[in-house]
Amino acid sequence: YALRDVTATVASIPLIASSIMSKKIASGADKILIDIKVGNGALLQTKEEAKKLSELMIKIGEFYQREVRCVISDMNVPLGKCIGNSLEVLEAIDVLKGKEINNNFVDLCIDLASDMVSMGKEISKKDAKKMVMDSIDFGTAYDKFEEMVKHQKGNIKGIKVSDNQIKIKSKSSGILKKIDALALGKLSLALGAGKVKKSDKIDYTVGIKLNKLVGDEVKKGDVLATLYVKKSAPDVNIDEIFTIQ
Repeated sequence: YALRDVTATVASIPLIASSIMSKKIASGADKILIDIKVGNGALLQTKEEAKKLSELMIKIGEFYQREVRCVISDMNVPLGKCIGNSLEVLEAIDVLKGKEINNNFVDLCIDLASDMVSMGKEISKKDAKKMVMDSIDFGTAYDKFEEMVKHQKGNIKGIKVSDNQIKIKSKSSGILKKIDALALGKLSLALGAGKVKKSDKIDYTVGIKLNKLVGDEVKKGDVLATLYVKKSAPDVNIDEIFTIQ
């Protein structure tokens, strides 16, 4: 990726396809599900590019006798409510426990899981979705997650977020029409949740939690987002991130 970055080939569709599919095929997977992100928060900017990538990966799969499905999903808005390492894991746990409902992240998780169960058990997606929902309702999805973490010597109770929090409040009232995913990604990077260069260290405790989602009614002074910071936060241009009308 460092080489592709300096040669401006990060978004090269043939290189993306070969990079993804070579790893899946080498691992021995015979049924492969790929979530292709599209939008200003993703590598690919248009649905046409996503469809081209999808067709290419399916074609590679057919050549190697692998079943490949691709789901194209929107990354013009944040996928869930949380950005940042620990915050995202805690959000994923809430989804597995059935505590998070009716947002893009939950819907996509259920859709992808249903596709995987459908492929693995060779049943209809409708029947697979029922199994997925039952696994959440009965707690077996989260139990499996705990089992996987334990097997890898992880510690769920050790997940921490920063105690230093800054509230980003709305300057006006109206309907939240847009949240810029790319701008939030850059902000989380500035907080220390990602790397600018390979030698940088990631701070797992920092990040952003959205308190409002697209379509929500907002009043002046409402908290739009909470920043989890180490010491201080960079300047935040609210109007660049949130569009309220």
